[in-house]
Amino acid sequence: MVFEGTELKLDPTCAVFITMNPGYAGRSELPDNLKALFRSVAMMVPDYALISEIELYSYGFLSAKPLAVKIVATYRLCSEQLSSQCHYDYGMRAVKSVLRAAGALKLRYPEEQEDILVLRSIKDVNLAKFLNQDVPLFQGITSDLFPGIELPPPDYVIFNLAVEDTCVKHNLQCTDFFLEKVQQLYEMIVVRHGLMLVGLPFGAKTSAYRVLADALGLIEVRGGMDEHRAIYTIMNPKSITMGQLYGQFDPVSHEWSDGVLAVSYRAFAMSTTLDRKWLIFDGPVDAIWIENMNTVLDDNKKLCLMSGEIIQLANTTNLIFEPMDLEVASPATVSRCGMIYLEPSTLGWEPILCSWINKFPPLLNDFDKATVKAMFLRFGKPLLWFIRKGGVKEIASTLDSNLMVSAMNMFDCFMDDFYDPEAVKQLSDLDVRAQLEGVVFFSCIWSLGATLDFNSRPKFSILFRALQERIFPQHLINDWEIPFEIPPVDKPYVLTIPPAETVFDYRFIKEAKGKWILWNNDLSTAPAIPRDIPVNQIIVTTTETIRSIALMTLLVEHNKAMMIVGPTGTGKSVYIIEFLLKKISKNYTPMFINFSAQTSANMTQNIIMSKLDKRRKGVFGPPVGKRCVIFVDDVSMPLKETYGAQPPIELLRQWFDHHMWYDLKEIIPMKLIDIQFMCAMGPPSGGNTVTPRFARHFNHVCIDEFNDSIMVTIFTKIMSWHLETKGFPKDFDPCVEEIVSATLDVYKLSRKNLLPTPAKSHYLFNLRDFSRVIQGVLLSSPSITEDLLAMKRLWVHEVLRVYYDRLVDDSDRVWIFKMLHDVCKSRLKENLDLMFERLASPGNPYVSFLAKYIQVSVVLRRLAKTS
Repeated sequence: MVFEGTELKLDPTCAVFITMNPGYAGRSELPDNLKALFRSVAMMVPDYALISEIELYSYGFLSAKPLAVKIVATYRLCSEQLSSQCHYDYGMRAVKSVLRAAGALKLRYPEEQEDILVLRSIKDVNLAKFLNQDVPLFQGITSDLFPGIELPPPDYVIFNLAVEDTCVKHNLQCTDFFLEKVQQLYEMIVVRHGLMLVGLPFGAKTSAYRVLADALGLIEVRGGMDEHRAIYTIMNPKSITMGQLYGQFDPVSHEWSDGVLAVSYRAFAMSTTLDRKWLIFDGPVDAIWIENMNTVLDDNKKLCLMSGEIIQLANTTNLIFEPMDLEVASPATVSRCGMIYLEPSTLGWEPILCSWINKFPPLLNDFDKATVKAMFLRFGKPLLWFIRKGGVKEIASTLDSNLMVSAMNMFDCFMDDFYDPEAVKQLSDLDVRAQLEGVVFFSCIWSLGATLDFNSRPKFSILFRALQERIFPQHLINDWEIPFEIPPVDKPYVLTIPPAETVFDYRFIKEAKGKWILWNNDLSTAPAIPRDIPVNQIIVTTTETIRSIALMTLLVEHNKAMMIVGPTGTGKSVYIIEFLLKKISKNYTPMFINFSAQTSANMTQNIIMSKLDKRRKGVFGPPVGKRCVIFVDDVSMPLKETYGAQPPIELLRQWFDHHMWYDLKEIIPMKLIDIQFMCAMGPPSGGNTVTPRFARHFNHVCIDEFNDSIMVTIFTKIMSWHLETKGFPKDFDPCVEEIVSATLDVYKLSRKNLLPTPAKSHYLFNLRDFSRVIQGVLLSSPSITEDLLAMKRLWVHEVLRVYYDRLVDDSDRVWIFKMLHDVCKSRLKENLDLMFERLASPGNPYVSFLAKYIQVSVVLRRLAKTS
């Protein structure tokens, strides 16, 4: 037989068997001509109860038959009564896990009541994976099947003490939920060699295994349990290619090169120490790469590489997967792994708040810390409820914990003075309290409220002002149906936000007790537009510009990651580039990357690494003394793979979580230091999204589409600048307001009437189209624009060029021509027919760039009249 160009001699005593699960994700059906060469054998569902009974007898259970029936009944009832989740599995492998756990318990406690051993096994194996709402149902099922059986509390005294000490060391809060999950993780590691930590961000997945690893090391030192420290290697399987993960042959030399997994797996397999070894796969689990791990995850425990090498998994090694969900994992994968589900809603954001307050500057006393904590608790719960249930719209939706962490990050940006003893000495206790209150107000507004759209902000402002009052107004609780009481504060707040405008219109200045000033106060000192600047580089200073650059300065210069979200044409990239090139401190060096649909993870890594220096072995960063700010534009653009992963984003997330990448040639980890990221993206509603595990690392600031007054202000200034710098006579001044207002009408009417459909998917109009019309008018000069009418004719041409040229059918062309007639009459005070009358005169040699449009338009008008 010839295989891959090589002739192979077949052994007649050798047989080929194929096992397959039709219909699974990542599996393909065999072609019929191949299937015909094999004899098909259909497998039936086995008798779970009989298998369980035999296994229990083999472990030494005397009442194996009724216990086997109870085990099978438990899974049957769970599948019928509990919610349907991708990580739930009630098949034969799940039953086998319970049987193995029961056998291990029987060996350790041979005199214990058998019902207790089996019930303990069922709970140990299954309880960790259930969602909150399913736990009571599961408890009800087990209590019905094992009536009157009460489990003795497990002996975790030594273990719990080590976990609590480790949490103190890492400044983590050892809550009951977190301690329970660490215990479940330890129990799962003991009984399963493959397991998954599943859950949304801020569920403490990463913290759980880090704390467990350190706690096991502490137990090894202290003694009391036969345990050893844990060492682990982390990789993100989606931030590299399949060949770089497992290994690949060079297409030219046919030499084999190991992948990241192969190197780490072999090192752990060859290790002879008793230390626990964990291979951690921190990334999405999908059928593209996980199916190759099936032989490792089942009882064979062997990794089979394409080179022909087969590596046996060491008994001290575990494979730990850390995905957000298992939406695209096959049942074959789910059934092979133990599951631990961690819900961020169960953990809550209060433990994060406590750990953050522990890191406050030492010059702040306990009263100050208590004040800040009380304010976050008072403002956090109502504002989060309002964002989720208050009938408002978020431009970019994030998790509750993410919003609260963003508020804490913003608060940190104001703490510089509190590290300076001289600055603190000059402040009275009242000044400190007033400043802390003002900073909490500002932080909550520009974190919890920063993702809301323009129309939702006034309602947010009403609630925020109500929370500033000593007693929350009862009528708001009744009118908005707030489902909880908001307790009064002990003392009135020292300096509340002035009531003249919304809370979003004020900024907080830390001077003495602090003060609130309007953002638009800075407009009076804004520089004029330079005379020699190109049109496409003009930035007209508005309140939004001042606000965005001020927030960027705060966050970036305090090393906080920032994500700007907003529709196309709102100036996200322009603001950031202006800030990074002209406004930021000299200690920062910018780097610019544009993502597209074709951007790959390797391409992204190569671009960033090419701009960094090697500091020492395995450590890279910008030049010493500098900090690199990497701006990634259109970060949500990379094309999603078959199962939804975006490798470039997974690569960036790997740095955020672990501050390292892999050298793809040497297959060694590289640490990246003194870098930080800024990103910009369109609203997720546009279809391009990023994984919540990536978005969780950012402070989100959303820029909504400009309202009419802002657009008129911006383009009026640009038009006036053009007329002045080009030397137009004063006679042209009236056309500025007319043309800008007319352009605004055309823009709004086009968005309302020319809607995208499958046949007209390019009917997408944004602020860039508004800008293109004005930029076309700015090509005029006094030498060729003889009068106001010529300027207006030029405007009509630009509208036709930007909007009319995009249209695909006659009805739309008729509509835009009628609309232009109406707008010219109402805004320009001109009749469109009379404006271009000379073009319609027979024999007129006048040649204009508008002629073809007008000729088509005349025909269309006739068609419209006849129809």
